[in-house]
Amino acid sequence: MITNFTILRVISLFLVTLLFLGCNKDSLLDEEPIPEGNISLLINSVTSGNTPINSESFVLTDAILGIGGIKFNAENQLNNKYDFLGPYQSNIISGISNPDLGYTILPPNLYSSVSIDMSTNLEDSLSSKNMSIIANGKYFPNGVNVYHFVFKTDEIETINVVFDDILEVDSNTIYKLSIVFDFSIWFTNEDFSKADISDDKYILIDKVNNFDLYNKVIERIQNSAHLLKVKM
Repeated sequence: MITNFTILRVISLFLVTLLFLGCNKDSLLDEEPIPEGNISLLINSVTSGNTPINSESFVLTDAILGIGGIKFNAENQLNNKYDFLGPYQSNIISGISNPDLGYTILPPNLYSSVSIDMSTNLEDSLSSKNMSIIANGKYFPNGVNVYHFVFKTDEIETINVVFDDILEVDSNTIYKLSIVFDFSIWFTNEDFSKADISDDKYILIDKVNNFDLYNKVIERIQNSAHLLKVKM
């Protein structure tokens, strides 16, 4: 004979089971998504974040790369296939790319470098042309005056980053990788102190203005990036 006490026990067990399943469901939803590859990639700067990067008397407030695609190169073997296919717009101050670079599947191998093929997909508000790199900042020569500076180019086709250490990819390891640019190499205080300044306190660095400095910065950019890697 089923008593009221038995019925209450059954109902209680049922409610506890529902509560347990609900908690498990929420915990599953809170877990990080399963990676869709074995390599994730960010492009950022030495101190990527919301705080601008300061170096003595100038500050870089914005730096964006237009990227067509990214290829990882095995030792003594160039890659003809993009591992990350753009186009991307990568803000290397904030470390945010649009769209997000995310994950890719990199075949097991020993990799020694990465090639970033640039794309002129950045709109230049000062001209009718598109650029592959646009960087903005402020120069403070004496703590009183402030000059805005803009560097822009559409002439860099590829940035090759040679790794300090070989990246060994196998079938059992997931890597979080960052291509990190060191902005202290791009500009110096001496550059700005010798640059031509417009009447509205702008230092323009492009193919028309401050051309010698423009060529120096292009060369420096090519040598300013390195790879950081973290095993997951």
